[in-house]
Amino acid sequence: MRAAIYARISADHADTGLGVERQLEDCQELAERLGCEVVETFTDNDISAYSGKRRPAYERMLEAMEDGEVDLVLAAHTDRLHRSITELETFITICERRSIGIQTVRAGTMDLSTSAGRTAARLAAVIARGEIETARERMVRAHQQAAVKGKWRARRRVFGWVKGGSAVVPEEAEAIRNAAKDLLAGVSLRAIARRWNEAGLAPTGGAKNGFDASAVRDILKNPRTAGLQEYRGEIVGKGEWPAIITEADHWSIVALLSDPARARSASYERRHMGSGVYLCGVCGSPLEIYRENTVRLAYRCQRVRHLSRQAEALDAYVTELVIARLSQPDAALLLEREGGDVDVRELQRERDALQERLDDLAALFATGTLTRSQLERGTESLREQADKLERRIASVRTSSPLSDLLLAGDDLRAVWAAKPADVRAAVIRELMVVTVLPSPKGRRRFLPEYIDVAWLA
Repeated sequence: MRAAIYARISADHADTGLGVERQLEDCQELAERLGCEVVETFTDNDISAYSGKRRPAYERMLEAMEDGEVDLVLAAHTDRLHRSITELETFITICERRSIGIQTVRAGTMDLSTSAGRTAARLAAVIARGEIETARERMVRAHQQAAVKGKWRARRRVFGWVKGGSAVVPEEAEAIRNAAKDLLAGVSLRAIARRWNEAGLAPTGGAKNGFDASAVRDILKNPRTAGLQEYRGEIVGKGEWPAIITEADHWSIVALLSDPARARSASYERRHMGSGVYLCGVCGSPLEIYRENTVRLAYRCQRVRHLSRQAEALDAYVTELVIARLSQPDAALLLEREGGDVDVRELQRERDALQERLDDLAALFATGTLTRSQLERGTESLREQADKLERRIASVRTSSPLSDLLLAGDDLRAVWAAKPADVRAAVIRELMVVTVLPSPKGRRRFLPEYIDVAWLA
């Protein structure tokens, strides 16, 4: 008798395949006792029958059964074959049509040739599905309770912490703190990702190509980084693990990366400080960098190429304007202008108070005092208020590229030169609008009179 062995394990967290291997060994022993010839084995590792995901090996087995290549199917248990009534009915139809028998190691024979056997199989599938649904409910409840209690819930090691979250990995934690500071100061996500890769840091998920802007975004935006516990998209309290950045920095980063007007600039890494900053004096489009010849770079209009200007000369001219402005006696007032009369600490206290109220609602939901609909209604208004405060805090805290420069004193020029193009672009945007005007044809020399500067501060 020709037999096919089918083995499946729902979750293989260690990625070892040992669960499937044990099933295959048990089924091979069963085949020897039955005197069967095993013509093929089919294995689906780390795939739940309940999840609805495709099971490639199971589908190939059905094809072999339909093609008359199999007389008997061997499995460790009937629940390895099915936990879906729909799948079972298809399986029964094929077994009836091809007179295929089923033998299992732990549940004995499944006789689908009789109505009683088919009824027993259907009942077993219903019971198995009920068991998995109950288990899922328990698991969801356990995750919910763990979240509210601030327990670390990641199975694998997370970048920044040791496995289990009991302590930070110093080098990775320092990289995250510096990245948060840099992002709020105008450095792009791509630039941060490049620095991490050059420093030899590696994602814990095993990505072969290292970090990219998306991976850095996910790390910096995750509430876990600030020691906050998230459950189904909502902050439900503080975590028991050590935080790497402050809550104030976290909410500022969230506001920055959630703002469509800032999202692209946060991702795009500039190589030249004027890219996307200087404007065309004909159509108002941003200028982009291009190579004018083999040695010289220039800025030109993105849209219709109305005009172009030597990049080195234009950047040098704007640099002198920035340094001159920041060297003036009233330059320190620029930071006060950015913050206005806003008391950031008071805003943060208000934000913390709202978070405490949200935490209280989450705790009531976790204990069953509130239903999910009551929780959603109660948090909607509080969340709107919190979002407004986060945006106000971020609008002040993300305008910080000027601070280091204003504190540089006699080192202003050196500090400016050391800043990446992203930060210099952010400073220019804070101080002025630079518009490049058309110059007379045939002029090759850079002429400042064809650069219009509208000061914002």
